[in-house]
Amino acid sequence: MELAAIRVKIGTKPNGQADYPAFGGLPIVQASGMDWAQYVDANGLGWVYDKVGHKEESGDSPHGQQWGMLVVPEEFADQAVAAFPSQCKRFTEVECEEFFDTRQDLEAEIIDEVELEKLERRLRLAEAVSTPVPQINQIKNEIKDALNPAHKRRGVKANPNANWQAAKVAKGITFKEKG
Repeated sequence: MELAAIRVKIGTKPNGQADYPAFGGLPIVQASGMDWAQYVDANGLGWVYDKVGHKEESGDSPHGQQWGMLVVPEEFADQAVAAFPSQCKRFTEVECEEFFDTRQDLEAEIIDEVELEKLERRLRLAEAVSTPVPQINQIKNEIKDALNPAHKRRGVKANPNANWQAAKVAKGITFKEKG
């Protein structure tokens, strides 16, 4: 899918909630019949939020504001920038990749804690009831496989969204530069 990226300034309402631009009024969203939040998830990559939130402060993100990035169809990006020029800016792919790789707070691995705890309980039980060594070694091998992100067994896996290049491949994204 061919997508473009926009950086979005997200303010804060008086009640402390996030104050997003009124993307629901964009013609492309209205034509879809979807809520704008559903639209960006269904037709794009959804939100990528800066790890500096509304309550923190950094050089380009004062208290009460947070940056987000949307990777969306080009028509949405163009309409958003035209409708909200003080809150939305079109990103080049280089800017998108920099934001994606350095500004968001995602783990490099996805950990299936339920599966790992299950394996650990099986090992403790096997050791507690004097299970034969070959069976205990089999459970230990299953644990070793589960901790190996390259192994197909459930447990620890590489996060395909941890960096831009991997996310592009995993989601089949072709980046659309402005123009």
